[in-house]
Amino acid sequence: GRAAEARAAVVGRRVFVHRGGRTPAFRRHVPGGGEDAVGEDALTAPMPGFVRSIRVGAGDGVEKDRILLVMEAMKMEHALTAPRHGTVAEVLCAPGDQVDQGAVLLRLEAEEFQ
Repeated sequence: GRAAEARAAVVGRRVFVHRGGRTPAFRRHVPGGGEDAVGEDALTAPMPGFVRSIRVGAGDGVEKDRILLVMEAMKMEHALTAPRHGTVAEVLCAPGDQVDQGAVLLRLEAEEFQ
């Protein structure tokens, strides 16, 4: 393998790693920990910045890893992707909005287990 530069941000149990123009989110395991206050149904800002573009709307079906919105932070664009398959329940931001780290940007409909 070879070394590559990347940036990371931790928000609750989610770790965002920015490399090569993409920012996938990973869930980290915390032994004995409870659920996140925000939960898996919310997409949050990994760092302070501006919402550059939104690529989905309420009611849209999304596949895991689909780019949902693009943020600009530290003079770089960060593509935020869907953490799972689902349907967008609501979009809580608009292009041009300035957001803080951890701000909820959109929510997916809750998963139903059978």
